[in-house]
Amino acid sequence: MAMQDKMIECSAKLAVVAMILRFIVAPATMAVGSFAVGLRGDILHVAIIQVTKTY
Repeated sequence: MAMQDKMIECSAKLAVVAMILRFIVAPATMAVGSFAVGLRGDILHVAIIQVTKTY
């Protein structure tokens, strides 16, 4: 975000909601989906880390 040319202003409440979605909801959703298709162990950890860095 720091390297972007444009900054979009938002309230603190909106910023907190965005952080919750990025760091809690997205990895939890990926974990549920991974369990559904049978990912376990290190591959599950990699999938959760990738979803956190993607959004």
